[in-house]
Amino acid sequence: MCILLGMICSVLFVGREALPAYLFSETVSGEVVEYSVTRDRPSYMTTSQHTPEMHEVLVEYIYDDTKYWFWVNAHVYSAAGFLTTGDTVTVAFDTEYPEFGYLMNYALFSTLASILFPFILLILIVVTPQWLFTIKKAKEERAQ
Repeated sequence: MCILLGMICSVLFVGREALPAYLFSETVSGEVVEYSVTRDRPSYMTTSQHTPEMHEVLVEYIYDDTKYWFWVNAHVYSAAGFLTTGDTVTVAFDTEYPEFGYLMNYALFSTLASILFPFILLILIVVTPQWLFTIKKAKEERAQ
């Protein structure tokens, strides 16, 4: 049970930006209008080391007849082919500050949260009923 609590706390921490956006923000459809891969070789790297790549997508959305754009670091999604130019995505934003959009698609909270979610689901579906059955069985044995 402590593991479950720890995992839920991890998801809440990792999703600290996405949860308010998901629960309290306005959402509209946006479009990926540009896909960019930049290579950056930090000064401490030698030429024999692999140059790190940064995958970003430019998302465009319209609110109140005004176009807004924002860049999203989409390394995991774009590198795997999940996001490409022309894709429709869901964008969340505060109506008072519509220029600050948040991409809601694919991994709602982050890559870490999307990795933790199946484990939390597994614990809820498999481990928790078994734990409750064991407690019930222990109570019955004490009663006899």
